[in-house]
Amino acid sequence: MSEAKTWLTGFIGKSYVNRLQLWDKGLIATAASTIDNGNCAPMPQDPELSDLRVAFGSRVLFLSKVDEKDDALALKAILSRREEISYPRAAVQLRVLDWIVQQACTMDFSRPTAEQVASLLRRVPASMKRWCWEKVQPRKGERITWQINNEYHVQDLLWIVLAPLFADLEDEENLPSVGHKHPRCDIGIPSLHLIVEAKFIRDGGQAEFAKMAEQIAADVTCGKR
Repeated sequence: MSEAKTWLTGFIGKSYVNRLQLWDKGLIATAASTIDNGNCAPMPQDPELSDLRVAFGSRVLFLSKVDEKDDALALKAILSRREEISYPRAAVQLRVLDWIVQQACTMDFSRPTAEQVASLLRRVPASMKRWCWEKVQPRKGERITWQINNEYHVQDLLWIVLAPLFADLEDEENLPSVGHKHPRCDIGIPSLHLIVEAKFIRDGGQAEFAKMAEQIAADVTCGKR
């Protein structure tokens, strides 16, 4: 294995010093980074290769982190490009766009909006990927599974998500009466004039879904008052 690495390092180094286009040098530098961290063929720092540096840097092929300046340069180049590009470069730039979207924060923490809260809550199912649900008995202690068995458990989960963001979060707040009804909201955010209602149904039939639809309609009516 060491002999192969030595041969590849020498081959890449010789290829790198030849008169090649900048893009080709960038690809060779990328290959070198997977063998010896790029010592034999360093990545050119030309702005023209900002997309390549971001794409492969985001895949942890380089020791250094992706430079924020490269992010900005690459995005500007992608948005302003008018001529056709090769398929390999298009794949690189698609990776750049994916990376930038992943790194972008979806909420302005200083002045969040109701729309941003809705976007945040839509991402809650993704956070459940790390929910504690042990399938194997650990060596010490009992197997842990965090059950969600009813609407109150859902409310607890939403409270965990929202409480760090909103100091004025309110729980089970009474709403103005509607006829003989005295509704209460599950979670309220007064600073946004926003109500968050939780619903829970599991293995429900037609009757359960019909009842759920009625409850949602009632919540919407109360929320508009």
